Amino acid sequence: MQIVVSGELDVATVSQLDGALRLAWASADAIVLDMRKLTFIDFIGANLIIAAASRIERSGGHLTIVSGSAELAWLLELYGVDRLLELSDTPPRRAATAAGGGRVTAGNRGPQTTVAASTR
Repeated sequence: MQIVVSGELDVATVSQLDGALRLAWASADAIVLDMRKLTFIDFIGANLIIAAASRIERSGGHLTIVSGSAELAWLLELYGVDRLLELSDTPPRRAATAAGGGRVTAGNRGPQTTVAASTR
């Protein structure tokens, strides 16, 4: 299952991503969190990712984080995410998919969930 996050991940949008991660984890044992379209992440967003990865790993699953831009990678380093989780510049060739797949927003288009975060 792949989750694509775009825009800004902050206190106003963190609940959307939390819901998408929980929904994905209910139907897949491996999740790819693609943050290449993310323009900003605050400390609350970083904490959510760390907590979700911990929850998924404890249950026997795996969360792959695709960080994307140098600016986003710098923010993740600033918050310590890079010391706790493995970051990748590109998604794995083949991500595990959920039965039924689907998008949280706008119809069924395969095993991807899109979370559009706020744009200020």
